Amino acid sequence: MNKIKKPYILIGLFLLTAIILIRMLIFPTVEKIEKGSRRIIETQRESLRLVTQTMELTKFEESLDQYQPDLDRIDSLFIDSHSPLTFIQFLETTSLETNTELEISSIITPTTETNNWIPLTFNIILDGSFNDVMKFLEKVELSDYLVQSENLIMALDLDEEVIRMTLSLKLLTQ
Repeated sequence: MNKIKKPYILIGLFLLTAIILIRMLIFPTVEKIEKGSRRIIETQRESLRLVTQTMELTKFEESLDQYQPDLDRIDSLFIDSHSPLTFIQFLETTSLETNTELEISSIITPTTETNNWIPLTFNIILDGSFNDVMKFLEKVELSDYLVQSENLIMALDLDEEVIRMTLSLKLLTQ
C-alpha cells in the first residue's frame, strides 16, 4: 500500500466508525431526551390546566351564595317526575281562578330515559267561556314551569255555550 493512501484509509475508517457511533448512540439518546422533554411539557401544561380549573372552581364556590337564588329558581322550573302533585295543584288553582272546569284525563310518562330531563305529558280537558279558557292557557304558559302546549283542540258546545279545549301539556322533569 502506498504511504499516501494509508492515512486516507485510516481517516475514512475513523469517519465511518464515528458516523456509526453517532447514528447508534447519540441519535437515540437525543430522541429519548426529546421525548422526555415533550412529556415534561405536556405534564406541565396539564398541571397548569388543573391549577386553573381548581382556581376557577374555588372562585365559583366562593361566589356560590351569590348564584344560589338563581340556581334555586332554575331548579323550581322542573317538576318532580315521581310526584307531579304540585303541578296538578297549580292546574286546579288556575282553573278555579279562571272560572273553568278542569279534567286531567291522563299523565303519560315515557318508558325510556334519554337524558336527565324526562318529558312528562298531561292530557287535560278544559270547559269554560272562550275568554276564561284563554286566560287559563295564558297563565299556564306564563307560569314558572317549563311547559309546552301540544295537540290543542277546541270545540264549541252549543247546548251549554262553552268552549271545550283538549290539550296536552308537556313538562320537563328532573
